[in-house]
Amino acid sequence: MLTADKENAKGKLKELVSRFEQIRSSGKEGTFSEADVSSKFILPLLDILGWNIGNINEVKEQRRTLLGPADYTLAINKKLRLVVELKKFTEPLDGHRIVRGRRETFPEQATRYAWHLKVEWVVLTNFKEIRLYNSYYKNPTDGLRLQIRYTHFYSDFDKLWLLSRQSVESGELDKIERKAERKNIDEAVLEGLLEIRRLLSETIRINNPSLTLQNIRENVQKIMDRLIVVRVSEDRGIIGFESLHKELDSWKNRGLPTPFMRSLKSIFRDFDDIYNTKLFELHSCEDLSIDNNVLEAIFDILYQYNSDLISSDVLGAIYEDYLGHVLEEKTSGEVQIIESSKARKKKGIYYTPPHLVEYIVRATLGKLLEGCNSPDACMVGTLS
Repeated sequence: MLTADKENAKGKLKELVSRFEQIRSSGKEGTFSEADVSSKFILPLLDILGWNIGNINEVKEQRRTLLGPADYTLAINKKLRLVVELKKFTEPLDGHRIVRGRRETFPEQATRYAWHLKVEWVVLTNFKEIRLYNSYYKNPTDGLRLQIRYTHFYSDFDKLWLLSRQSVESGELDKIERKAERKNIDEAVLEGLLEIRRLLSETIRINNPSLTLQNIRENVQKIMDRLIVVRVSEDRGIIGFESLHKELDSWKNRGLPTPFMRSLKSIFRDFDDIYNTKLFELHSCEDLSIDNNVLEAIFDILYQYNSDLISSDVLGAIYEDYLGHVLEEKTSGEVQIIESSKARKKKGIYYTPPHLVEYIVRATLGKLLEGCNSPDACMVGTLS
């Protein structure tokens, strides 16, 4: 954008701020919903900053993340560059929400949305204030890089302009000092899976001393596979939302001395009755003694991510890496997880990306099925 256009943007911004001040002086701030703030102030602000709000490939509303929908994502040439999380006029940016009984601040919410989308920069705003965070800091306060009140939008316009499309595209935004503290989301998911395996292995070894290492490996993997399938089913709407967590809460509220594994077993039996799949058929893992607090810790890990929103490429790569780690027994009798390239080679554990699968299918079955007009004709052609 030319200097003249930038000056024009400053003029439009002054009008937008004046409009807000009129609302505030009339005492009508509380009548504006989040959607009102979005349509009347945030989108016009993005427009002033040079973003094409009419292009869904550039400014997209309600982008799904692993935790919920981010209000806006801003992209350049289809690459996500900024996440925008907004609040109502009356909501302070240091406010919080309760997520599964845990207090989560708005900065934590915003930075986690961006982190799950692998976007470094996130804007948190209620229009009265704009904050820019780097999502790769564990503590949002450490990642706060810009903070401007609406009363300074005009006087600090050069700082605000860092959020413009021009500044983002030219790399000006990325010149702000930053230091990644959090691992990539893919690595975090892998670490979560390995931690679940470690927790299960330890509690099963201690509480079920008659099991061999091979028995422990088999039972751990069976339980993990089942829990992951249940979580995927929740996230994809096949079964009720947060079924596992609700069952855990119900068990806690009953206050009975029975282990939670018994309640979990009933979920496994229901899956077997309804879906008749080998994964959920009767298995010794259902009757193992597993500490209640371990299962609760495992649920906390599983609910950090929405598996429906993790692409098959990412899941495949993560699972390949996960299976390349094996459970071994120490001389002390404890179990440990170690990375083993030999195990991966021995079992042929290598993920095949979707585009290669599609190519293989086209090059084999695709040629066989060319010219087939009916199932019978295709069957005859294939058999011949």
